[in-house]
Amino acid sequence: MKFAESKFRRAVIGVVSVVLLIAALVMFLAIGIEQGRTSIYVGICLRLGLVLGSIWLAWPQLEKLVNVLPRIILIGAGAGLLASVVYSRLLPIVLTFIVAAIGIQLVFRFVSSKTGYNGKRDQ
Repeated sequence: MKFAESKFRRAVIGVVSVVLLIAALVMFLAIGIEQGRTSIYVGICLRLGLVLGSIWLAWPQLEKLVNVLPRIILIGAGAGLLASVVYSRLLPIVLTFIVAAIGIQLVFRFVSSKTGYNGKRDQ
């Protein structure tokens, strides 16, 4: 990904985060929390705004992580975290698998750097 595209995506995520947080604040102040659906909308906007804000803050580190880890680990971690949002009891299991997969990948890289093995068989 090019640097300009990365900055633009980070800016869009930041703007959407701020808009969601402001929408949650406006709904909370204008309507209040007593009405059923309004509290759901306030909660959704607040949670999404906070999550997008944390992604905005971590964007440079996430770019480095994407360049270091294989795609399958990133896809598995994303799917596992989405599943743990729906079923919160899965979170410890998902986090254990994510840490184990990253740990195994780091061990393989360390061993291959010491031995000079590049993952291909000699034929």
